[in-house]
Amino acid sequence: MRQQVRAGRGGRVTRWIGESGLVLAAGMAAVGVLAGLMTRGRGRGAGLIRAAAWGQLTGLALALGTLMSAFVRDDLGMRAVALHSERGLPVAYKVAAVWAGQEGSLLLWAFLLAGVGAIGAVRPGRGAPAALAGAVLAALGLFFAAILLMVADPFAPNPRPEIENGVGLNPMLQHWAMVVHPPTLFLGYACSAGPFALAIGGLVTGELGPGLFAVMRRWALASWVFLTGGILLGAWWAYVELGWGGYWAWDPVENASLMPWLAVTGLLHALLVTRERGSLRGWGAGLACLAFSLCVLGTTLTRSGLLVSVHAFGATTVGVYLLGLLVVLGGGSVGLLWARRGTLRSGPGIGGLLGRDGAVVVLHLLLCAMLVATLVGTLFPVVSGLLLGQQVSLGAPYYNRVVGSLGLAGACVMAVGPALGYGEGGAGAVRRVLVLPGALALAAGTAALIQGITHSASLVCIAIATVTPGVIGLRFADTVRSRRGPGEGWPGAAWGTLCAHRRRYGGQLAHAGLCLLLLGVCGSGLYSAREHCTIGRGEEVEVRGYRIAYGELTELRGANYSAMEARLRATDARGAVGELRPQRRYYDRAMDPMGEVAVWRRAGGDLYVVLAWWSPGGERAGFVVVINPLVVWVWVGGGVMAAGGFLAWLPLGRRGANNEGSAPAELASGAWGVAPSDGVTEP
Repeated sequence: MRQQVRAGRGGRVTRWIGESGLVLAAGMAAVGVLAGLMTRGRGRGAGLIRAAAWGQLTGLALALGTLMSAFVRDDLGMRAVALHSERGLPVAYKVAAVWAGQEGSLLLWAFLLAGVGAIGAVRPGRGAPAALAGAVLAALGLFFAAILLMVADPFAPNPRPEIENGVGLNPMLQHWAMVVHPPTLFLGYACSAGPFALAIGGLVTGELGPGLFAVMRRWALASWVFLTGGILLGAWWAYVELGWGGYWAWDPVENASLMPWLAVTGLLHALLVTRERGSLRGWGAGLACLAFSLCVLGTTLTRSGLLVSVHAFGATTVGVYLLGLLVVLGGGSVGLLWARRGTLRSGPGIGGLLGRDGAVVVLHLLLCAMLVATLVGTLFPVVSGLLLGQQVSLGAPYYNRVVGSLGLAGACVMAVGPALGYGEGGAGAVRRVLVLPGALALAAGTAALIQGITHSASLVCIAIATVTPGVIGLRFADTVRSRRGPGEGWPGAAWGTLCAHRRRYGGQLAHAGLCLLLLGVCGSGLYSAREHCTIGRGEEVEVRGYRIAYGELTELRGANYSAMEARLRATDARGAVGELRPQRRYYDRAMDPMGEVAVWRRAGGDLYVVLAWWSPGGERAGFVVVINPLVVWVWVGGGVMAAGGFLAWLPLGRRGANNEGSAPAELASGAWGVAPSDGVTEP
C-alpha cells in the first residue's frame, strides 16, 4: 500500500510538471502572437518575439521530457503510458511509444514546431514580415498547446488501474524505424511551417521581395530533406516489417505524407525561378501555403476516424479542431493570395515553354495534377460514404495508372530541364546537349528490347535514367571547361566547380537519385514474383533461379516475445551463398503473432522470405518467397536524393553565393532575416 501511495504521489508530481510546461508554452505563445502583431518587429519587439519563442520551446521541451521520463520509468498511473507501453519493453521502444499515441505525437509535433519558431527568431530582423511570421508560428503553437491542455492531455491519469504491466506497444511498431521515422516526418511537417509563416507575413504586408523568398527556400529545402527521409524510412519499415513484399500500398496516411512532399518539390522549383528571373512569385507563395495546409490535412485524417489505415489513431474529437484549423489556414491563404494577386503578378513573365522557367511551369502543372489525383483517391472513401452510404476505395491500379503516369511525365521534364536555359533563348543549346544522351538512351532502350523488356514504363524509366546523368555530366563538363584557368588541372577545376556551385549540383544530385529510385520502383513493381513453397528439413527447392535449402527450426526468446526461427541457405545462379532466418514472433502483450521477414539483398534484386507455417517438430515448413528485382535502388536512390537536398541546403560561403547569384539575405545567419528591400533589416 505504501508503494502504491508513493507511486500515486509521483504520478501527480509528473502530471503537475508536464502540464506546467504546457501552460508555460501556451502563455509564451500568446505573448509571441501579441508581440508580432503589435510591435511588427520595431523597437524592442524583436527581442520580445525571440524571448516568447524560446519560452514556448522551453515549456514544450519540459512537457515532452517529462512524458518521456514517465514512459522510461513505467509510470503506469498515466493513461498514455498504460495504453502504449509495458514493463518488459526495451528502452528504445519505450521512447518510441511516446509518439505511438495521439497525445504524444501531437506533443512531439508541437515541440518541433516551436523549435522552428525559436530558430527563426534567433535574429529575426526588425521588419513586419519577419515579425508576422513569428506571430503565425506562435499562433500555431498556442493552438496545439490548447489542444494538449484541454482535449488530448498527455498526462491524464490512467482510468484502468487493473492494467498492471501495460497494454504494450503494437507489435508492428516494435522496429527501429519507429524510433526515427515519425520524428523525421514531423520535422518535415514542422519545417514546412517556415515558408508558410513567411508567405503569410509577406502577403499581409505586401512586401514580397527576393530576400523573403530566399529565406523561404532554406526552410523549404529543410522540409524537403526531412520529408524525403521520413517517407523513405516509412517505406523501408513497411517492406521489412509487414511481410507482404512491398513498400508502398497507397495507404491514406502514406498519401498524406506524399502530398506535402509534392507541394514542397514544386515550391523549391518555383523559388529557383524566382531567384533567377523574379517570376513565379505567386506559385511560390501559394505552394508554401498549400504545403503546410496539406501537413495539417494529413494530421486531421489520422485523427478524425474518417479513413481506415494501419497508421490512424481512430475517431477522436481532436480531428474536429484540426479540421477547423485547416479551414482557417486554407481560407485565409486563399483570401490573402487573391488580395495580393496584382503584386504577385508583377515582374518579368515566363520566357517561353522551351526555356527552363517554362519547363518549371510544366513541372508545376504535373505535380499539381499528381497532388489532385492523390487527394481524390484518398478522400474518395469519405465522399462515397457520404453519398452512397458505404465507403468505396480506389485501389493501387488507379494510383499506378494516373499518379504513376503523371510522375513519369514529370521525370521526363526533369531529365531535359538541366539542358535548358532561362528566357526566350533558353532552348538554344538543347540540341547539342541532348544529342549524346539521347543516343545513349536509344541504345539502352534497344538493348532492353533485345533482353525482352517491352513494358512502356520500363523503357521510359531506362531513357530517363540515361538522359538525366548524361545531361548533368555534359553541363558540368562545360562549366569546368569555362572555369579552368591557365595551368590548372582538370581535377582541381572540377573540385573548384563543385565547391563554387554546391547548391546547383546538390539539386542535380537529387535528380540523379530520383532516376535510381525510378529504376528500383519500375523493376520491383513490374517484375516482382511471389511463390509459396513447402520444404522438408534438409531438402532444397528451386525458386526463380535461387536454390533454397531448409536447415532447422529453433525457438528463441526476446525481451518481450518468443519466436520460432527457420534457418535457410540460398544459392543464386552464380553460386553466391546467403543465409536467411525468417521468424514468427509471439509477443507477450499481443494476441496475434507477427512475422519477421528475412531479406538477402543484392544489387540485382532482393530474395525476400516469410515463414508461413511449420509442422510439429519442424520437419516441414512453408515459406512465402518474393523476388524483388532492383528494389535496392529504391533505398539507394532515396538516400542520394536526401543527400543532394542536404548538400543544396548547406550555407554557401560568400564566394560561392556570388557565383550562384544568391540573394544577400541568404548569407545571413538569422533564419528569419529578410533583405532590406523587403522592409526588414538584414541581420
